Amino acid sequence: MASRSAQEKEWRTQSDLETLSRAAEIQNDRTRMTAVQKHAAKQVANLNKVAAPAKAKAPAKKRGK
Repeated sequence: MASRSAQEKEWRTQSDLETLSRAAEIQNDRTRMTAVQKHAAKQVANLNKVAAPAKAKAPAKKRGK
């Protein structure tokens, strides 16, 4: 019987293979990739809204010695 860590490594390897296979499948499907890109653009826009207030703040003044 394989050790637990060997079993976990085998499971992780199989899972990684499945993930990469799905990614390749999606990348080769124009309709799905277009949908993913649109969704990603929306997510970026939402994150920029959250980050914008942090960007707008003036940098803290450095104290002299």
